[in-house]
Amino acid sequence: MDSQNVPVKFNINDFEPIYYSTTGYPEFWECVYRDSIEHFSKIWGKVGPLYFFLIKINGWEPNLNSQQKPFAESKFIRKSNSNLEKEYCRIVNRSEKNCVNREGGNHGMSWSLNPNTMVITMTMSPYQDPIQFVIGPIHEYMHAYQTVYGYSEKAVASNQMGQSLWRGPSWWMEGSATFVSSLYCYQNPVLFEDITDRWDWEAYSRDLNTHLNNYKKSRKTIQQGATYDDWNLLENENLVHEIIYSGGSIACVFLIQQCRSLQKFMEIFPLIPEIGWGEAFKKSFGMPVEAFYMKFQKFVANAKVSKETPSEKESWCGFLKER
Repeated sequence: MDSQNVPVKFNINDFEPIYYSTTGYPEFWECVYRDSIEHFSKIWGKVGPLYFFLIKINGWEPNLNSQQKPFAESKFIRKSNSNLEKEYCRIVNRSEKNCVNREGGNHGMSWSLNPNTMVITMTMSPYQDPIQFVIGPIHEYMHAYQTVYGYSEKAVASNQMGQSLWRGPSWWMEGSATFVSSLYCYQNPVLFEDITDRWDWEAYSRDLNTHLNNYKKSRKTIQQGATYDDWNLLENENLVHEIIYSGGSIACVFLIQQCRSLQKFMEIFPLIPEIGWGEAFKKSFGMPVEAFYMKFQKFVANAKVSKETPSEKESWCGFLKER
């Protein structure tokens, strides 16, 4: 592909996403999933072109006692799995062979520049982990958000598509998606009003401390989770989650402590297309990346994992307790 001949036409705030699902998919969970996306995108922008595929796979065990409160019509386009795969391939302009990952428990975002398209697929069962139908969609939407702001005309013209200059290191990509989705859901409990699961301070604090514990036990640093090659090396050691997801998420806790609000934290993204991720980071958080790495190392060393009880206000993450 000649990248200089590929126009970038991702939309930042005016694209209505299109939702697909397997025929017979539980409409209640379609609505929970969609409403989570709509709640977040009303504030941060409706990026696109973006398509969602909720795929029902073999082996689901419906929970007859699960929440089934009547909902408004979900407005999903329903097709058989085989026809969903054809539709997916048509949208992203690929062959149908192995186009859609149907493995259970998968939730991910993929993108294409020819045509300019982003697709999020979900094969998790809502009966196994209902909370992922609230937090999970926002996590993946954050990747769409990162993509839209990461692929500017300048990035394509300089043949740096996908490079950290424009999207940020791997720990930032997964860490910010993990952190923003979890914090946003904690700050907006209305997202859970129709399901029995709750994302209160006890649950959120436990999640934060689990990430901190995972990262500390790895005995590595987030600098070792920056590039695609780093990801592969960590995968060989079974440490991707500990460094890139957990370490990246804890790094974002430190960063939001510097800028003091989610609103300020999110201001980095519109800066990236013009000045690159590194300069946008410096402008947003008041320090170059190298200085951040040093300060973050001290932050982690001083942070104490709280396993038994929720973190107190004076703890490393306690400032997040106030919604």
